[in-house]
Amino acid sequence: MAWILLILALALNIGKVQKSPPVSFLRSSAIALYFPLQNTAAFFSDQVVGFYHFVVYSRNLNNQNIELRKKIEKLSATQKVFENLAEENYSFRQALGFYGTNPYYFDLIPAEIIGRGGDSTSGTAMINKGSKAGVKAGLSVVNREGLVGKVIEVSPFSSKILLLTSAQSVVSAALSHTHTNGAVSGGYGGILKMKFVPEDTEIITRESVVVSPSSLDYQRGVKIGEISSSGKSADSLFLDISIKPSVNFSKLGVVFICKP
Repeated sequence: MAWILLILALALNIGKVQKSPPVSFLRSSAIALYFPLQNTAAFFSDQVVGFYHFVVYSRNLNNQNIELRKKIEKLSATQKVFENLAEENYSFRQALGFYGTNPYYFDLIPAEIIGRGGDSTSGTAMINKGSKAGVKAGLSVVNREGLVGKVIEVSPFSSKILLLTSAQSVVSAALSHTHTNGAVSGGYGGILKMKFVPEDTEIITRESVVVSPSSLDYQRGVKIGEISSSGKSADSLFLDISIKPSVNFSKLGVVFICKP
C-alpha cells in the first residue's frame, strides 16, 4: 500500500501528468480540501502554543510576585530593626547626656532594664547591676525624665526595682509652687495620685511635683511629674490630685541608681 501511494505521489509531480485534466482537477480538489484543514490545524496549534506560553508566563509572574513580597517583607523587617536601633541609640545618647550633666549632683550607677514584672505601667523591673556594682536596697532609681522608683532587692549581678507606678509605691512629695507636702501613690495605671494636700491649697495645672525635702526613702528634689487635674476628695478635707508621671514607664531602657 505504501508503494502504491509513493508511486502515485511521484506520478502526480511529473509535469505532463500534472497538466492532464483529470490529474489537474484531482490536484486542485485535494489542495482545496487540504488548505482549510491546514489553516484550522495551524490555528489550533497556535492557540495551544499561546496557551502554554501564557501558563508559563503566569507561573513565572506569580513566582516573581512571591519573591518580590519576600524581599519587601525582608526590607520592612530590616527597616524596623534600623528604626529600633536608631531609637535605642538616641535613648543611649540622651542617657549619656544626663549622666554627663548630672543635674541632681548624685553619684550615679548606670544600669539597663532587663526584665519587667506586672504590666507596662506598674509592678517591678529588673536591672543588670547588683551589689558587685555598689547597688543597695533602698536606693532611688532615676532617669533623665525623673523618678523611676527604688531598689527593693539586690543580688550580686542584678537588682529588682519597685516602680513609682506600682500600687505598693508611696512617695513623700511636694508641690513646686507652694511647697505643700503630700503623698504620691501608684496603682492607677498610667497616672499617679497625690493625697493629703489641704483643700485650700492653691493648685496650678501642669505644676511640677517633686520628691519632698523631708523624704527619707527617696532622693530629694527629683521630679515625679506634673499635675493634670485636681478636685475635692470624698471627705472634703483634702484635694484629689492626679499627676502625669515625668517618666515614660512603657519605654524604660537605661536608668541610674542614686548612690549616696
